[in-house]
Amino acid sequence: MIINETQNNATICASLNSTVIVQLKDSSRTGREWFVTASPGLQIEDNGVTWYDEPGVPPVSLIEFGIHQWNVTMKDKGVQKIQAVLKFPGREVSGSGQTFDLTIVVN
Repeated sequence: MIINETQNNATICASLNSTVIVQLKDSSRTGREWFVTASPGLQIEDNGVTWYDEPGVPPVSLIEFGIHQWNVTMKDKGVQKIQAVLKFPGREVSGSGQTFDLTIVVN
């Protein structure tokens, strides 16, 4: 299952030891980075960023953006959470900022 910005603030169900892929639009070339935290019952593997201007990826007319991807494996049953914020490193989020929250019910 692939999760993206359209599932922000959603609740999904997943089986123990299954893996979902979280993909969020990235703009780290502009200096902002995703900072991700998760419940201890989740194992997160950071797969890095695929940029739209890389070979084989469709170009977009916007400033350089990419897709940051993480594999999230369910290690414990119960209600688990992922929270992410897109910000400049070392700075607090100002204004509404860009955030991503996902609740996962692991069975």
